[in-house]
Amino acid sequence: MADEELAALRESSALHPACEEAASDEEHDEIFRHLWWRVVPVLWLGYVLNIVDRTNLGFAALQMQQDLALTAQSFGVASGFFYLSYGLMQVPSNHLASRIGPVRVLAVSTISWGAVSAATSLVGDAAALCALRFLLGLAESAFYPGCLFLLSRWFPPQSLGRAVALFATATSAGGLLSTAGSGLLMQLTDGVRGVRGWRWLLLLEGLPAIALGACTPLLLAESPEATSWLRGWPPRRRDALLAAVGRGRRSAAPPPPLKRSLRTTLRERRTWMFAVQYVGCSMMLNVSRFFLPTQLREALPAGTSPAQVGWLLAVPAVAKVAAMPLVARYTDAGGHARRLAAVVRLLGAGAGLLLLAATAMVVSSGPPSLGLVSLVAAADVAVQTAVPVFWALHMGGLPAPLAPASIAVVNSVGNLGGFLGPSLVGTVHDATAGEKCGGQCPWGWGLLAVGLAFATITAAVSLGPAGQYREPQL
Repeated sequence: MADEELAALRESSALHPACEEAASDEEHDEIFRHLWWRVVPVLWLGYVLNIVDRTNLGFAALQMQQDLALTAQSFGVASGFFYLSYGLMQVPSNHLASRIGPVRVLAVSTISWGAVSAATSLVGDAAALCALRFLLGLAESAFYPGCLFLLSRWFPPQSLGRAVALFATATSAGGLLSTAGSGLLMQLTDGVRGVRGWRWLLLLEGLPAIALGACTPLLLAESPEATSWLRGWPPRRRDALLAAVGRGRRSAAPPPPLKRSLRTTLRERRTWMFAVQYVGCSMMLNVSRFFLPTQLREALPAGTSPAQVGWLLAVPAVAKVAAMPLVARYTDAGGHARRLAAVVRLLGAGAGLLLLAATAMVVSSGPPSLGLVSLVAAADVAVQTAVPVFWALHMGGLPAPLAPASIAVVNSVGNLGGFLGPSLVGTVHDATAGEKCGGQCPWGWGLLAVGLAFATITAAVSLGPAGQYREPQL
């Protein structure tokens, strides 16, 4: 929109006193519906592709490990390299979005990660895989915080929570699409033009992100004021929307300088409690993402196809999609105390299930059984269901000026667990493989190490203070 059109829009808004009045509940619902259809579907689709391109390596491993002669350790390290760069770039990417605008950041991020994901189909050894996974983490790191920042520009405070909750369902939907579709796609394309299915998988699942990123500047605007479709609205409805979003911006305290907010955040004990807990969650979830397909294939009869593995893993993915909204609604109704109790119980259940499965694998011989792999999948469902409640618990106690820095620090530190977990499982698996441990299942030792670390973190943090943040002096 031209500058004079924007000026005319702002001037016309000032002529209507309704823009300074509080909108009714019906008007807020109508505003939410209009804004939702303009913003959330594009971001939701982008986040689904983000999750698919982040996790499809677990299915590619069904063929990749043999083709590239990767050990479990080298595959685990390569998988975790993503989270090194992803975690380190959280704070800079947040700052960049506030400087140049989230839409530009989202477009560049989406095109970049699609290109890197597609390029991963060309790797020939472990070193190249590690390098491209590191680049993928750099490219994807700006997307999630950029989405949250854009939503805060578009939605008034009373609608922002619903928008973020609906957007977050893309995590489970992306996991479901990855598990149900990746194995089938790899099976259908295996051998086409003499190329292995895992290479086609990485290439074809990277291309949609490039297309979406190229269209992002055409589909999204930085804020409602920067759109052309708003000019066609009746003045009162348009003014109510602009006033609602504007009041949310004016009521929020201005953020302190980046260095000061980071310094204050890093001094807060509760920031580190949440960060350490998120390390445990990230360890557990990423071990499941990258090693569960391989464990399941070993537990199934010989000749099981990648598509069959994918459809079986779609069962826990569907459970996540069903459970997350129900748990979120239940905990929202009870506030801080119910959120805290739910997080402790779900993470405790996840740690217990993982330890039970790992212990049974250690004392057994041969490959893992289907029942034990199911326990690992159930642990994954419990922990993934707890993550949205975990973030609601964390953000509910944050002073507004510290929210961007604190969320970035917790996410940055916590995602290092995505490197530690797969690396630990792969290293322990290789160290205990063969006859070194009397023929016992090597997966069990790796999962036992992660389970003990996760259970220790969960127990230690759960016993710590869980009150609201005190207001720091900025």
